[in-house]
Amino acid sequence: MLQMHLLTEADIRTFVTRAFQGNQGFVEQAALYPEAAAQLQSNIVEKANGVFLWVSAVVTHLMVLFTEGGSVAASQTVLDALPDDISMLYDAIWESIRPQNRGHASIMIRVVDATAGPVPWRTMWLIEESGGGLVEMADAHRDSNWRALARQSLRRKLAARTKCILETTSGPEMFVDFIHRTARDWAAQPHVWQRICSESAATFDPFLALVQAQRHILSDETTAREYNHTTLWRTVARTLNYARKVSTDDAQLVQEFVAALDGIDKALGRIHKLIPQITVSTALGPLRMEIAYWVDGQLTSNRGSARTNTFLGLVAQFSILPYIKAKAEAERSLLHQSQTKHSVGLLENAIFGFERYMPPVVLQDGAPSPSEFYAARLETVKFLLDQGVAPTNDLVTVVHDLARPVAPTGTRYGYGRQDAKSQAHTEAAVEYFKTVAEYLDARDWKVRMKSTLWRVQSAMKSGR
Repeated sequence: MLQMHLLTEADIRTFVTRAFQGNQGFVEQAALYPEAAAQLQSNIVEKANGVFLWVSAVVTHLMVLFTEGGSVAASQTVLDALPDDISMLYDAIWESIRPQNRGHASIMIRVVDATAGPVPWRTMWLIEESGGGLVEMADAHRDSNWRALARQSLRRKLAARTKCILETTSGPEMFVDFIHRTARDWAAQPHVWQRICSESAATFDPFLALVQAQRHILSDETTAREYNHTTLWRTVARTLNYARKVSTDDAQLVQEFVAALDGIDKALGRIHKLIPQITVSTALGPLRMEIAYWVDGQLTSNRGSARTNTFLGLVAQFSILPYIKAKAEAERSLLHQSQTKHSVGLLENAIFGFERYMPPVVLQDGAPSPSEFYAARLETVKFLLDQGVAPTNDLVTVVHDLARPVAPTGTRYGYGRQDAKSQAHTEAAVEYFKTVAEYLDARDWKVRMKSTLWRVQSAMKSGR
């Protein structure tokens, strides 16, 4: 019978040798204790029993020890204590993290988990550097080689604080992710996840940390000049998707959350001044900006045909109700932004959501399906209607059209286009629009009753 470990042993031995040769700490120890160093490498290959993933995690873990000044003898002791089972191996690695570093490790792992994928290195670097208070990226630009220095610093911190559970990817666009799918699966186990989360502050919210980091990235002039239209709106969509998941149970966190989104609003206005060809404008006021209008997944080429929107409108597309409420309390008139042929009203944004205005290329980074947060959209629509935000007749007509199982055929401005039709293709969407139609009808009935009552009272006062 063939044994897999015999087929992979040579490759594993080569991997172990080359990996350790690239570690200065090991090279120094090998020069002092050549026989013990060679034996350590052989023991790793033997204990691996052909499981390459186990070898990769263990070698990375031991190289961290050598980088920190560990000896060959100490590394051999660690190797002897490491279990063969991959899940138990991650348990052992987590336990080996110094207590003072576990809080940092917890934050990093929770941030990676929150994105459901790799995290851009600058985002993780900002969150890690902040230590609870975000750094200003302008401070990092004093050195012309800041990117290389920041990446090197992040790699070192990941190695020291997560002991190889998280690592950086190679390539020009460096990301931070779990070392392997099995590491993500290990962290997702309820008892493990509870242990990881318990090491960071109870008030820490990874989604808020991501929003705050994106605010600083968007506010950075050097970074802003690197955007084109698609990358900018992809960043905005990703950030607002994080924002809709932020917990708002704590009043202090709500204040930080509102401040972060306000900062993003201002940053988008500054980006237009730096790069005029990007469709962002503050010409209509401090909170307003012009966004290109997408029809059938295509960007309108005629800038004059683009419909203006506001940052608050974008927030409404993602049903981020706590921010809408906060802005309404500060300036109620913001709820009643104009809606015309050339502008998108707040209620329209809330009803149709982000997928109506942003193409798939912008939303490809883990954006939710509409059905995932229909309840949040309904809550936002109801709030706006309760606050007196009035729908147009065209909007009411198209919503009723979408509430029917048959796809709508209207061609009214801003509604009834092919991209709106696609929203009525699922049963969940039809039920959603039925409920919205009921909300609109209830509001219309209340408005008529109030109007009738006002007329009756006026007539009684005049003695008619």
